[in-house]
Amino acid sequence: MGVCDLPGDVEPAAYDDQPTLGADLAELLRLRKEIAAEREGLSRDLLVQADEQKRLAAYVERCTARPAFKRAVNAQIGDFKAAA
Repeated sequence: MGVCDLPGDVEPAAYDDQPTLGADLAELLRLRKEIAAEREGLSRDLLVQADEQKRLAAYVERCTARPAFKRAVNAQIGDFKAAA
């Protein structure tokens, strides 16, 4: 044993994995950044979808409030009631 070696110390052969570990850590960091960017994009998509849902709900409300729509629905339901 050398002066600095203690029983149970890591053998020099274990340092052979350092380039691989460095590459793995770099890949994990890249993936972490990619995931963060994807999460940010999805958050924006959710905001856009919520806005679109509000606009569509307002559109449906306007359409179903029209007298012509109500007459058409009542006429169609009347056919079903007459058949029952």
